[in-house]
Amino acid sequence: MSTTISVKFKHIIDGRLVYRCVLQTDGEVGAEKDVPATELTQQVKNAPIEHIDVKLNDAGEVVYKDGSLVTMQNVMIGSHLPPKERLIVQQLRDFIDNDGDYTVALVAGIRRIGKTTALRQLECSYDGAVYIDCAVSEDEAIRVALSSPDTKLLLLDEITLLDDFECIAQHIYDMTAGHGRTVKVIMSGSSAAHIVRLRESKLGGGRARLFRLPPYYVR
Repeated sequence: MSTTISVKFKHIIDGRLVYRCVLQTDGEVGAEKDVPATELTQQVKNAPIEHIDVKLNDAGEVVYKDGSLVTMQNVMIGSHLPPKERLIVQQLRDFIDNDGDYTVALVAGIRRIGKTTALRQLECSYDGAVYIDCAVSEDEAIRVALSSPDTKLLLLDEITLLDDFECIAQHIYDMTAGHGRTVKVIMSGSSAAHIVRLRESKLGGGRARLFRLPPYYVR
């Protein structure tokens, strides 16, 4: 029995990098499967070269055999989202589409007030959007998203839950401000004090726009 692996794209699920793969056994195409990056890397190392359409480059990253990058895609979850949008979503759309002065936006709001829903609605609206839940993710997921040329909008939910979140936020700003890239970043947090402190410290000096999400303020 001969099995070949074909890689379609990569995406992030619950803070982990995974690759969408298609397995073909004895010429019959099977179902698509998400394979964690560490598992696929091991398979690439062990599989006969004719049984897989990717390789590892000098940096240890999974790339196609011609050296081209595996594209980052957004797996839509729109069917699970409410059809109506809060005013904050419209405000953030304006930031994404029209604000040429800022690359980073901060969203402060108490827990269960709708920050995640707002970010998810934006995720489903923009090509190149990557959503990362910092409550369950690792720093590596952010690094992978930032390093991908396909990432145009980075949505970081509950960034203040990350260890050393202020330095991480500053690094994200340094990676996205200028450098010839058009990347917007939206960071949310349930602690208004932490978000305001972030804007006044590592992202101070007018480097980030602050939005507050009040209760019951709907469009």
